[in-house]
Amino acid sequence: MLKMPIWFFYTNKPKENDISSEQLDWLKKDLQDNSKELVFVFFHEPAYPVSSKIDKSLDVNEENRDALWKILKDKKVTAVFSGHEHIASRKKIDGVYQFVFGNTEAFDHDLPKSGVAEYSYQGQTFGWVDVADKKVTVNTLSVDGTSLNSFEIPL
Repeated sequence: MLKMPIWFFYTNKPKENDISSEQLDWLKKDLQDNSKELVFVFFHEPAYPVSSKIDKSLDVNEENRDALWKILKDKKVTAVFSGHEHIASRKKIDGVYQFVFGNTEAFDHDLPKSGVAEYSYQGQTFGWVDVADKKVTVNTLSVDGTSLNSFEIPL
């Protein structure tokens, strides 16, 4: 079994749709001390929303969002997981994959326009990550366990 660090921070505090300089400093320092090959970061609002939460997520403050993404890219984060948009989606931004899973019992949001996300699904879903032999597979499943999509992150 591979051991991997997981970082989680709350992106609605202290200000909605933003990440504070204190959070950015904390993440940068914490990731700086990391020596693991696989790194997963979790936060609520996506940095790059693909649908109905555009202009209602971390994209509201582009300067802080871009500073966050630079840290994630520079520190070679394997993947980022968010919620907030009530769809499942996958998008690669500047070398880092962003996965959104945010609808197990909530109402559906609209799907993104064609070409905005590599993958998207409208309906009740959850994500499952398998890590084996330095292979990371992110699975999208319906709430009844049916496999909807399987994606291997190229390492």
